[in-house]
Amino acid sequence: DWNCCVRLQASEASLDAGGEFQNLGRSAAVDAPTTTAAFGAPRYASLEGAVYVFDVQSGGSGEFRNEVQLLTASDGEASDSFGESIALDGRLAVVGAPLADNNDGAVYLFELAEIRGVEGWIERGIIPRPGGLSQGVCTFGGKFNLLLAGNSVALDGATAVAGCRDGYNVTVHTAFVMETP
Repeated sequence: DWNCCVRLQASEASLDAGGEFQNLGRSAAVDAPTTTAAFGAPRYASLEGAVYVFDVQSGGSGEFRNEVQLLTASDGEASDSFGESIALDGRLAVVGAPLADNNDGAVYLFELAEIRGVEGWIERGIIPRPGGLSQGVCTFGGKFNLLLAGNSVALDGATAVAGCRDGYNVTVHTAFVMETP
């Protein structure tokens, strides 16, 4: 039996300053041992994107829980769609931004760390794509199909997987496996 127990509530309104929906909840991830839940909002701030992180055991009252942190990409730009995909495993998180870097896509690594006695998620960097994977990996009908790395992500321990798809959903669908430090 599944029962609803808490409602997660973002501190930001469901509409950003420009009046656009953030697509909060477009992606979701949970890590039961750490009681962490994360929800992507790839349309946040003119499609730059964000991820809302919650501790489902604390941070609110009654049935409501407020987010504990809002994650954004350190090099984020409009239309990156950061938060399109998310994966959590223990103290690590990977976040996909399939439209970053001129639609090549990017996958960001975050770590839950303690700094000066305060625990929080810190961006540890962008996970590089393996050599040879770059924009325009295939053509169809004379048009470049874009790589869109980070369209989907998964994480298990120190191993991350990022899915790619072409920009036109025509032919190329691939994934690459990376080891996190």
